[in-house]
Amino acid sequence: MSYFICNGPKEGPFELEDLKHHHLQPDTLVSIDDSGKWQKADEIEELAHLLNHEKEQDAPMQTTMPKTWLVESILATLLCCMPFGLVGLIKAANVSTLYNAGKYAEATVASQEAGKWTKISAAVGIIFALLYLAFWGAGFLYCLI
Repeated sequence: MSYFICNGPKEGPFELEDLKHHHLQPDTLVSIDDSGKWQKADEIEELAHLLNHEKEQDAPMQTTMPKTWLVESILATLLCCMPFGLVGLIKAANVSTLYNAGKYAEATVASQEAGKWTKISAAVGIIFALLYLAFWGAGFLYCLI
């Protein structure tokens, strides 16, 4: 028999299976027997699977994987600015790994980071290309004069 208490008087006894219907929180106080020893539900081994199952049901399902930026980061690394592109490439490679592991929030953050570093790499590459063309053009004009 198990008892549980949640912001009020002691309730129970309940069988372990009955506790599933009470939507226990990790900090709900639970006593496994009549010893009077109360523990948080997440500290009791028998209830750990029950709490984990409820967390999985409560978590919103993410159906689409965030953009990986993999192709863009490869191109930015090869064509624009390698140091920034490599950071974007590493972040891009982590997106699908995190998503497949069920870590949706982390995958979204990795996607945002990959996009940021890929865009930085492209911007730096474009700026250097424009500066190169400007100096080349200035040198060409200097030779004509």
